[in-house]
Amino acid sequence: WDHKHRGFVYGVYVGFSGFSSVLAYVFPVIILGTMQLGWVWIFRLAPLSMLLGALVLLLFVSERPEALHLPAAEKSEETTSLAESENELTSAQRYALVMKNWRLYITGLAIGFQNAARYALVVWVPVHFLGMDWKTSSALIDPKWITVALPV
Repeated sequence: WDHKHRGFVYGVYVGFSGFSSVLAYVFPVIILGTMQLGWVWIFRLAPLSMLLGALVLLLFVSERPEALHLPAAEKSEETTSLAESENELTSAQRYALVMKNWRLYITGLAIGFQNAARYALVVWVPVHFLGMDWKTSSALIDPKWITVALPV
């Protein structure tokens, strides 16, 4: 991805990261409720979805654009000089260089806030709006589907 599209690609990545938490709720509901299988099947069938993800990665993702017969990514002067100096750095110096990058900390904070928001939606919103006994009250919607709907 060129420099202009990396934000979009990262957004897709974060979006599917949230979608995986939805699948973590949906798979057990389907396996236990719809398919009427025992709880042990959650640990047998749900991980098979990882094979689908691995297949997508195998077919559509490559380490370098040249592997898919695409033009090489444009390198800025900063990355070119950094790549040249990387050949002379030790492993510890490379890690120190990465740890000085402020973008790493911004990305970490963004992921942390995303997880905090997801946790708040899944745990505290039902309690706040539906009351402390929201799981046992005679609600219009089954609580397991409320739990699935909130991350969506």
